[in-house]
This record gives sequence, structure tokens and C-alpha cells, in this order.
Amino acid sequence: MLHTFQHNGLSLQYYDNQQEGPVIVFQHGLTGNHLQTRGTFTDGNYRLITLNCRGHGDSDLGPLAELSISTFADDVIALLDHLQLRSASVAGISMGAAICAVLIARYPGRINSATLVRPAFHRKRAPEIQQVHCLVANYIEFYGPEVGLKHFKETESYETLARKSADNVNSLVAMFAMDPARVVPLLKMIGMGDPCFDAKAIRQAGIPLRVIGTFYDEIHPVRKAEIIRLDLGIASVDIAYPKILNRDRYNQDVTAVIKSNLV
Repeated sequence: MLHTFQHNGLSLQYYDNQQEGPVIVFQHGLTGNHLQTRGTFTDGNYRLITLNCRGHGDSDLGPLAELSISTFADDVIALLDHLQLRSASVAGISMGAAICAVLIARYPGRINSATLVRPAFHRKRAPEIQQVHCLVANYIEFYGPEVGLKHFKETESYETLARKSADNVNSLVAMFAMDPARVVPLLKMIGMGDPCFDAKAIRQAGIPLRVIGTFYDEIHPVRKAEIIRLDLGIASVDIAYPKILNRDRYNQDVTAVIKSNLV
């Protein structure tokens, strides 16, 4: 159930299962797409919508200078307008969580509730845990995908992640098989860009908030989820079973938290 709509001269792709149940807009992570969110949220009794952000899926890349979490959030609102949805509950994985944070702060009247899944972005640009994405972009750009991957596997960053979080490594390795003209600017612009995280505005929105963390995930550590929880006044971090140990159980845990937070 993939569709497209036009926004600011671009063709943007989105997934909509068109179910009759409650609406949830669930945003993917960096270099991901609707397959990530479809695979994670497992209850088919809800209307699940995912915008494939610019440069993801079959959405146009658009001007490189406009690639940002801020722009992606505005694009989500454009999709809600296109679908004639006045408001929706939202959730997001990693970059998608950052998009949700911008949506709450900027469009509080359009967001019913939000669940931040394995967040990686907070207040500062270029968080240390995300800098490996810029490293991947540089290896692709300087050496090409094949040689770049060989050299990346020789780095300390690769060695550390391979030892601590194989799931993170698998995601990074997959980026070398993507179209360099799309993945390189995405990794650089999102990795170095302003996350536009406005904790005060998010708290003032007064909507139900949850944050989910999981272990064995070096790029999305539980400590980041805990920092964000404290900043937003959320009572506790919901811990999902580690994805690398049992993906089905992880998906079930994430689905349960999102459902419990819907308004």
C-alpha cells in the first residue's frame, strides 16, 4: 500500500495500510524506510502510516541543503494534510524519534501522543554516537562503496561495534550497498545537522510521552534514552528486549508500548 504525493515540487512516497483502526504515524530511522516500521509495529488492527523521508525509499532526495530533521518533520505534516488527518499519534525510531520531537514542539495541536524508540539525537549537533555515520559517508565518498567497505572494516569503530552490537554493524555495512548519490548526503546532513530538540516546548505541549531503550545497541544506548527521559520529565524508560537476541520479542515490546500510549 505504497502511495506518493507532491510537496514543494517533490514526489514523496508513503506507506498507508488503510485500516479502520486508530491512526499511528511511525517514522523510520536514517537510511531506513517503511519496511522498518511495518516490521516493528506488528498489530494489524491499527492504521499504520509511514512517510519515506526525502532520499529514503522512492521519495525524491530534493535540494541537499534542505535535508534535515526539521524539514522531514514539516514533510510529515504535509502528509497529514494530504491525508486530511487533523491529528495523529506518532512514533519514531532513532532519526524518526528526533522527527517526533520536532513535531511535538512545532505542531502540538496536531500530535496526540508520541513514542520515541531508541532515540539517538538530543540537543547537540553531531552526537558522538552518530559520528560513525559520517565516517561511513566519507569512506563511500573517498574510496567508493567496495573499497570503502573494505577500509571501514579495518577501523577501530567497526571493530568496537562488531564486538558490542552486531546489529549496528549490519546496518552500517548495508549502507555501502545503497546509492552513493543519496546515502552520502543523507548521512552527512542528518549526522551533522541541527536536531532542533526543544525540551521546553515539548514539555509545554502536555501530550503523553514514552521513550523506549534497549540493550546491546551502541548507536542508540539506553543512557541516551535516560537523558532524554530526564529532560522531558518522563517517569521512566521502557526497556524493550534486545533486538539482536530476539527480534520478534523486541517488536512485540515496542508495539505494546506504542499501543499503550495512543490517544
